[in-house]
Amino acid sequence: MFFCACVFLLSIKGSIPEEDSGKLYNTCTVFGPDGALLVKHRKLHLFDIDVPGKITFQESKILSPGDSFSTFETPYCRVGLGICYDLRFSELAQIYAERGCQLLVYPGAFNLTTGPAHWELLQRGRAVDNQVYVATASPARDDKASYVAWGHSTVVNPWGEVLAKAGTGETIVYADIGKICPAQVRPLASQCSEARFHSWCSPCHLEGFLCPLSPPSTHVLHLFLIYPWFFGWVQRVIVQLGFFWFGSK
Repeated sequence: MFFCACVFLLSIKGSIPEEDSGKLYNTCTVFGPDGALLVKHRKLHLFDIDVPGKITFQESKILSPGDSFSTFETPYCRVGLGICYDLRFSELAQIYAERGCQLLVYPGAFNLTTGPAHWELLQRGRAVDNQVYVATASPARDDKASYVAWGHSTVVNPWGEVLAKAGTGETIVYADIGKICPAQVRPLASQCSEARFHSWCSPCHLEGFLCPLSPPSTHVLHLFLIYPWFFGWVQRVIVQLGFFWFGSK
């Protein structure tokens, strides 16, 4: 665990199986500097796939889906949580951005087929679409495991640039994301204000996105992500936040 004087240390524990009222959930837990549980996120979207002759995988046979969004406050920014397959749903990221999140965190374990095709692509898409930072943590690759993860834990900025990325082995990835503020990107790449939510057939109608109101902050947040669902090799991502704090009306 990483400690530093006068630094807010936050630990996001990938995801773990959680039993509650006879149901099993894929759950991500967040602990504050004092070790207290801040929030937990239950995976909203379960991965069910059946391609005859190739792959059959049904999380819904074992797990139940969560039914709520999960955000939490730090002294420096608001953070939104998702798990693995949740990354594919742009509406979830939109809702988090509408609620004032500047960082989205997704522990995930894409495989060797979806990983090279979509892992980085989806992260960059969520970041650019909503002008937020995106951080992901994956298990390291273990070729002898029954499920082989893609690895490549990543941190992306609101412009869609990859700030840091792991390889396939066990490692710790560091990223200082204080150089680009979402407020600097939104005038250049924001489609939020032009989106015609009222004309869409989506059950989710957003009323508008929060605008930055307050001056820059020089505080730092160390974000420590672990993915313990796999009892093997792990990758860790430490994100140092020194960007501008967003206020809201």
